Amino acid sequence: MRGADLNKNRASLNGQWYYFENQLLTPREVTPGLKGFAEFPKTWNDIRSSGTGSGYATYMLYVLPPGDVKTLAIELPQIYSSYTLWINNKLVASNGTVGTSGEETVPQWMPQTVSFENPGDTLQLVLQIANFHHYKGGLKDPIYLGSSVNGRCQQPYRVCRAGSDRHRLFDHVSFEKSEKNRFVLCPFVPDLGNKGWLFQSLCIHLHGAGLRLACDDQD
Repeated sequence: MRGADLNKNRASLNGQWYYFENQLLTPREVTPGLKGFAEFPKTWNDIRSSGTGSGYATYMLYVLPPGDVKTLAIELPQIYSSYTLWINNKLVASNGTVGTSGEETVPQWMPQTVSFENPGDTLQLVLQIANFHHYKGGLKDPIYLGSSVNGRCQQPYRVCRAGSDRHRLFDHVSFEKSEKNRFVLCPFVPDLGNKGWLFQSLCIHLHGAGLRLACDDQD
């Protein structure tokens, strides 16, 4: 990536990442020679012979960024369904709470863009992911690296869409961020029938309590 012009275009971090399944490792605990690689991004359902999306794992990648970008930005998509990201031993981003069980893990679906100073040398990315609340695990969309100048920050709200064309509960409904940054997941529901009004009432009640709806709009 040394020759990339990140001031003009962001670059995806697709490819082979070090992969440590059933381990939640910190940067100081990662030993690249001990494990293999995994294609990134891909959901765990696609890379596991069992097809399951539940569990936890750690990914690690070395990146050589160009030296002419003072401040870098990393764009993180929805990840199933909690994660912690370190860059060069510094915690830079997280969603929910990672853990080794459903009781320890707290899910959260919120894309975000984080800026950090370019060290001018190798970047070490260590990404912990845990999922016990969604049928998919891992991630299917790329992580992007660019300059903070052209980083595409997320909007202060997400659009919630639920229901089929016949039973559309929310078409273009958005809710502003609450003061305490609390989030509630509204998953995509193909057809709620008569129960749709109960679901709608629940979401409106949560919004009235100061909770933001952050929707999982992936399949």
